Amino acid sequence: MRIIAFLIDGGAIRDILTHLGEPSSPLRLMPARGPLLGESRKKDDEPVDQEDPQVERVPEYEFQG
Repeated sequence: MRIIAFLIDGGAIRDILTHLGEPSSPLRLMPARGPLLGESRKKDDEPVDQEDPQVERVPEYEFQG
């Protein structure tokens, strides 16, 4: 791939993106999420207390295949 132009004028960049139907402003950041299932750990890597209401439980069932 070769660079054929390097644009530094913000107005020109906005005009080109608008003409191409592309967004000319950055996307919004999504809010932070909690840890994935089973990845919650207390300090020193101890297992999470089973009575902790903040921890999502993994369903206990077996797949029949």
